[in-house]
Amino acid sequence: MNTATAEMPTDELTPPAHETAAAHAERRSSRDMVLEAIMELTDSEMSSKTPDLVRVTGLSHTVVHDSIKVLKQRGQIYSDNGAFFVCSEHQPAQPVYHTAMPDGIIKLEKGDQILTLNPREARAVARTMGGIVEQAASIVLHHRQDELQAQLRRMQRQVEKVEDALAEANKLSAQVSQDLKELRGELGG
Repeated sequence: MNTATAEMPTDELTPPAHETAAAHAERRSSRDMVLEAIMELTDSEMSSKTPDLVRVTGLSHTVVHDSIKVLKQRGQIYSDNGAFFVCSEHQPAQPVYHTAMPDGIIKLEKGDQILTLNPREARAVARTMGGIVEQAASIVLHHRQDELQAQLRRMQRQVEKVEDALAEANKLSAQVSQDLKELRGELGG
């Protein structure tokens, strides 16, 4: 009896190892793209739902969905009301208080920490914070724009309903006029 193992036939449909590795790298890169898009949208306080991620990343719906599934399984993101968020990398925000002293000194307080800034240092911090203030203003403006667009879409739907009802009323009015003419014709003639 021959115990030699027979050579296994190779499947021509199986991709070579280097192609499989490249495909794996592409999938990993897709997950990275989705994770970065979620972080970017969340930082901008914009919606990070699946259609938003498809739009931002340019990936297909299926690839985004698969990436989300893996990211959730790994505990890197979570979902709330259909939107996705990165699991917290920061401590919860604490209130920050500031006091302007009569001599131009600025005191910033956060928790037990107090930072005392002379006017020059305060201006340097103000320049740094200016970009954050602009970003916050942009976020507020974007939210307001979204609200106005949603309101406009609602109003457009209402106008379409009124137009449809008016068209139906015109048809009905034309039919009633026609019926009246026919009735007059029958009664008069």
